Amino acid sequence: HNTRQTVCTSNMEGKQLTIGFIGGTGRMGVRLAALFGKHHRVLIGSRSAEKAHEAATQLEVPSAQGMLNEDLIPQSDVVFLLLSGPLDQRHETLKTLAPLLRDKIIIDCTNVMYFYTEEKWGQVCSTEQNAAALGVPARWASAFKTNFFTTLEEPIDKDGIPRDVQVCSDDQEAKKLIMKLINQTGFRAVDCGELKNTRIVELMGPPFIFKLDKDNTGGQFLGAWRFR
Repeated sequence: HNTRQTVCTSNMEGKQLTIGFIGGTGRMGVRLAALFGKHHRVLIGSRSAEKAHEAATQLEVPSAQGMLNEDLIPQSDVVFLLLSGPLDQRHETLKTLAPLLRDKIIIDCTNVMYFYTEEKWGQVCSTEQNAAALGVPARWASAFKTNFFTTLEEPIDKDGIPRDVQVCSDDQEAKKLIMKLINQTGFRAVDCGELKNTRIVELMGPPFIFKLDKDNTGGQFLGAWRFR
């Protein structure tokens, strides 16, 4: 019996969605949940139900709920991937969740460039590695790879200009939906093309953006990329 379902994104447009955050209790996850929770129902996931619940109750978002990663996936229209820790641990978690993530829209926010020396830069990216580890078809995209956690609370910068979020995906329907969701928050989504371009986008993230931030703002996590 084939239980696979590919959800048409046109059915999601203009509606309140349920957005899940796998590994969502960290400083990026809770801020993204607060950001998208202004418009949609948000589910914060963790390997610990207690930790997830605690993170959700601290948000000033009525719809926010905390639960185990595996419990939020079936309820979510779209999931953000925010796993941290060693790469092998991340990949083991993905393998465990694989049956639930089949055909899901997955927005990967992780970055692995700081794990590698320069000869690997531009040759690998976290999103492709995560997709390979998952081992089942899914609708992958990358976003928020170059945005400091501090800026997630301020989509509009001090000059009144929306901060940019680079989005890559091979799935045009999913990308269109994701960009609309991002634009809805006040950020400006920038179409960076196919998924493999994430290799370049991740180079714009750590460790490079950390170095720029340290040199130019004294390490206050205020830097951001802007496209004209």
